[in-house]
Amino acid sequence: LGHWGSLLLLCVALYALTRGSQRLPRFLLCLLSALLAQAVAHALAHDWATPRPFMLGLSANHLAHGWRGGMPSAHASVMVALGTALYLSGTRGRLAWLVVAPIGLTVWARVYTGAHFPLDILAGAVLGATVAWLCIRLAGGLQPWALPFSRTRNAMAVVRAGDGT
Repeated sequence: LGHWGSLLLLCVALYALTRGSQRLPRFLLCLLSALLAQAVAHALAHDWATPRPFMLGLSANHLAHGWRGGMPSAHASVMVALGTALYLSGTRGRLAWLVVAPIGLTVWARVYTGAHFPLDILAGAVLGATVAWLCIRLAGGLQPWALPFSRTRNAMAVVRAGDGT
């Protein structure tokens, strides 16, 4: 799951984003978010060079992982970036659980196997969510299809502008 979880999320993204208008722009924003999050996470992990649990002898190296820094988790960064971009682009309901489940299982597995400390995962998640939000924001702002409560705002505006009935 740790190796293929991101691919699973990409498949869910493809499915989710082919269900409506704005397919290609939404998919490209999700993909761009994931790729940028990975690049930033790898650069930070390289610069910070924080040890992983197995490097400190706290666990065995169950994944035969390399000896590069672990903060922030690139797995968490990529998966949360993709999940955040999917959410901001309108993926809701049962389909959203197809995104949340692999993220949760993968990050738990990364801690359980000694590849990351929980703080590495948290840092990666914050990084991924931030990158996804910035990508969508810089790509022209949050479009109406990306706002989960745009209908609520419009309904409130109608009620306030109406005659009170």
